[in-house]
Amino acid sequence: MLFVTNKKMILVILMTMVFPVFVSFHAYGQDKPLLAVLDLDHSGISKREATLLTDIITMNIMETGTFHLISRPERTNLLNAHGFPLKESKIANYYPEIASLIYADYIVGGIIKKEKKTVTIALHLYEKESQHIIKAEEKDYISLEEGMNNMREFVKELLSGVSYKVSSEDFSQKVINSLAPVPIKERILFLFHKNHTTPDWARIKTLIYILINHLTENPGYLTFFTEIEKDEGFLTKEDLQILAGRKQCQTIVLCSEEEEVFFLTLYESDGVEKLRVPLSRDFDPGEKAKEIIVKVTALAHISQESLIKEI
Repeated sequence: MLFVTNKKMILVILMTMVFPVFVSFHAYGQDKPLLAVLDLDHSGISKREATLLTDIITMNIMETGTFHLISRPERTNLLNAHGFPLKESKIANYYPEIASLIYADYIVGGIIKKEKKTVTIALHLYEKESQHIIKAEEKDYISLEEGMNNMREFVKELLSGVSYKVSSEDFSQKVINSLAPVPIKERILFLFHKNHTTPDWARIKTLIYILINHLTENPGYLTFFTEIEKDEGFLTKEDLQILAGRKQCQTIVLCSEEEEVFFLTLYESDGVEKLRVPLSRDFDPGEKAKEIIVKVTALAHISQESLIKEI
């Protein structure tokens, strides 16, 4: 048995909430609009922090189930294929060109800036058909961490009250024609407790986002993320095998708390533990991500050099 807390727990797996962070265009149909989240412009914070917030926004949009999303690697490949150099500032000036080149019905972009003790996040929702920003929201937070923890509500507010339109164009075929296929080397599933919202668990969730962010930028790695609800009982090896089988994943990453100690554990697809990393109460997510990547390099066949840079 794989006990995940000091009390008996059963984890009810919400398979409807499992979604890929790196999305395959081959699965896209005409039933949902296609949306791209662009890396946020940033001021007063690092590029890494802005990228992390962008990924958190992306994951929360995925969670709504309203859109098909274009991943960062696919977006970059499409723009490169058309010779479009994506600038690192004033992205909003290029929404029309970008939407056209990557075949997106909608774009979410914006800016995050830190001035003194205030972090301001402004998001835009751009519609290709009308060629206008149809919604814009801005919020102030006392810290970047507070902004990340409240991003689900922010995203819901940004996306609400809009009648979304699906283009009649065959985006899937256009994208397939534009991009060379990338062979998948490893599929990794991340699990997280939905109801854990304490500062300790918020730090752990940030660590997961950092790991996913750098894995998705390494060509050939497909990552999935799902939230799980807890109740009395436990998570068994058979549960892990079922999850791995449904997504054909070679590795499962699970964060847990046992007798007031946090752990990040990697399991093989057969539910066998292959790496266990303790997490202190005050760990730094960026530094811990580097440590974990070094440890899993040999296990998951991941390119250590390409993942560690810029963490």
